[in-house]
Amino acid sequence: MDAEIVALINSGVTSLLGLMVKDAWERSKKSAASLFSTDKKVISAIESELDETSDRLKFALSSGDTEAEAEVAAEWRSRLRRAVCSDDSLLVALRAFVEENKNSEEGCNRHYGKVAMKAKARDSSRVYQQGSGTQYNH
Repeated sequence: MDAEIVALINSGVTSLLGLMVKDAWERSKKSAASLFSTDKKVISAIESELDETSDRLKFALSSGDTEAEAEVAAEWRSRLRRAVCSDDSLLVALRAFVEENKNSEEGCNRHYGKVAMKAKARDSSRVYQQGSGTQYNH
C-alpha cells in the first residue's frame, strides 16, 4: 500500500478515536461511518458499532487501560485499511474527514491535551522518549 495512503489511514483513525471521546462525537458519527462504506444500511450498522466502541474507549481511558485503547485503535485501523482497499472512492471521504478534523481540538491530541516532553542528559548518558499518536513539532 502506498505510504501516503497509510499515513492518511493513520490520521483518519487518530481523528476518529479523538472524536469518539469528545462532545463532537454525535455530530461527527455519520461522517465517520461513511468512511467505511457507501451503502446506507451498512453505514447505519457501522454507526452502532462506532457508538459501542466509543463507550469502550471512554471506559478504557477512564480506567487507564492503555492496552484496550491500543486494541481499539488497531481494530479500526485495520477496518479502515480494508475498506479503502476494497473501494477506492472511500479515499475521497477519508481525505475530507481528515482535513475537516485536522485543525480541530477534537481531532488532535486526543484525550491527552498538549504534551511537552523535556529531558536533560549529562556526561555519557542517553535519554529516550517515546509518545504515541500524531506528533506536531513546533
